Amino acid sequence: MIAQLIGEIFCTTFMNDSPLEPQMNTIHHKAHILQTFNHSLTDSLVAVTIIYSLPKTYSTLKTILLSTPEDKLSSDTIINHILVEEKSQKFQSTSQTAFVAHLGKEKEKIQVKKRGDRGKKLMESQSWINVHTVRRRVTTRPNAER
Repeated sequence: MIAQLIGEIFCTTFMNDSPLEPQMNTIHHKAHILQTFNHSLTDSLVAVTIIYSLPKTYSTLKTILLSTPEDKLSSDTIINHILVEEKSQKFQSTSQTAFVAHLGKEKEKIQVKKRGDRGKKLMESQSWINVHTVRRRVTTRPNAER
């Protein structure tokens, strides 16, 4: 039982497709269970375990958090940083999608104005391509202006 808990704590990898908070709470809970069996892990070790469990999309945050001095690492602080980053990433992805959709519509309006009725027919047949062409041109800057 104890070996299984330790393995689950240290071999966990978080998934992007579900919220990170319950996944982090699971590690925290398993560490607490170990403590009840008199096999406690230090809080900084739990924090490092949580950091290493992050998905690849959090590689920049991992680097930043791992450069934190060990005496300043706490699982609560690490969890808070991760939750802020997760919220920021979700906001970035939704705002980028809205931006792309807006750009696509503007491009279509320009085509309609230039081509009149012929442009409307062209827009109906190519609107999907126009929006996705614009999407490829949008670039993101991770960790910009936070």
